[in-house]
Amino acid sequence: DGVPRTLPQAKFLDDSLSENGKEIDSAIYIDVRRSETLERIKKRSQIEKRSEDNPEVFENRLKVFEELTKPMTEYYKQRKKLCKVDGNRSIDEIFKSIKDILDKKV
Repeated sequence: DGVPRTLPQAKFLDDSLSENGKEIDSAIYIDVRRSETLERIKKRSQIEKRSEDNPEVFENRLKVFEELTKPMTEYYKQRKKLCKVDGNRSIDEIFKSIKDILDKKV
């Protein structure tokens, strides 16, 4: 989850910020294996009893991500702003990686 979610939104955001003399410092991409994502959704469904956490919804969300969101990774990579984080680790390890990225930008 996050903003922007699509390449046109990313370009619009960059243009809007540029008009005000600002820019994105980093775009953080948390890369998680498909199988790991599915397991996490299954666990969340069991814990939170969320009806939308099912295989059909998962497949649709993954398709939308691949088609609309993932192209932003190349956009920000070309601008040397993409920071890739291994999302197949524990929450604490992922948090530390993101914090380290942000701390370097300050």
